Amino acid sequence: TKRQLLQKIGRHETLIQLDPVDLQKSFASSRLEILDEHPENFANYHDSSNGHDLNDVKTEDVEECIKEILNEFLDAPTKRQWGSFELLVIDILREELSIGSKLDEEDLVKISSERLKEWFLLENQIEESRELCVKEMEVTEDWRKFMMEKEEMVLEMEVTVLRSLVDELLLDLMD
Repeated sequence: TKRQLLQKIGRHETLIQLDPVDLQKSFASSRLEILDEHPENFANYHDSSNGHDLNDVKTEDVEECIKEILNEFLDAPTKRQWGSFELLVIDILREELSIGSKLDEEDLVKISSERLKEWFLLENQIEESRELCVKEMEVTEDWRKFMMEKEEMVLEMEVTVLRSLVDELLLDLMD
């Protein structure tokens, strides 16, 4: 019990050491960097009443933006791992246009690429954290103990259910 308590404390300490991620702040940072580079777009950035929509943009321009973003960001193994990103990129472009930003194609590509990179980085951090927890459980053999405890619990439940059924059967036979 003392050892288990120390292991739990150790796990919590490793979780405490992880840096919290503020998604809104990181997503906004890439957008603000673009606006800092192009201050003339700042007024348009907050003006959502201009009615821009993805449907207002030429289909060829959208397809070109998507291809550019995917080619800039994804290599072949990543494309195979994540499949098609077209819908995700379209959603990003639609969001940028819906907030009223009048960024040119190059800036939209840059913002979308940055956002995708942030998502991949976050996904990789989560995966590394998960792998670390699994390795720690394997090292301390907590995983094996968990599986053994699970099997014991299943056996106890089976015995309890079987006893209950036998008792019911005996009661029915006695009546």
